[in-house]
Amino acid sequence: MMSSEKILCGNCDAILKNMTLYCKFCNSSLKNVIIDFVEQLPEIKDTIEGKTINPSLRSKDKLREKFFDGVSESANGDSAQKIQIINRDRDYYFEEIKNSKGIIIHTCEEKLSQHKGHGSDKLKK
Repeated sequence: MMSSEKILCGNCDAILKNMTLYCKFCNSSLKNVIIDFVEQLPEIKDTIEGKTINPSLRSKDKLREKFFDGVSESANGDSAQKIQIINRDRDYYFEEIKNSKGIIIHTCEEKLSQHKGHGSDKLKK
């Protein structure tokens, strides 16, 4: 937290150097003290994520839709805004990632059935 202080004569508003001095212009002992406090809050990063399940299906197929919209850490350590939608019922996959400056660095929109070889589905070396 940062603060600044200003001491003014309570009679003529002249700037004083400290609280113990009388005003050199009007010889008043009245004082007005102005203190400004500035607190910088950390940047708030909101994230929302959720999923839709169908409990009547077998456990492997219960997850029907999954979504994420928020901030995550990118590969280079910078924060990135990520939107991801995975919908099995509509066979839909969407992902868009923007860097901290708002520039799109990755986008992918395709049928979920064609979205292979990414993330955990990459071939193991």
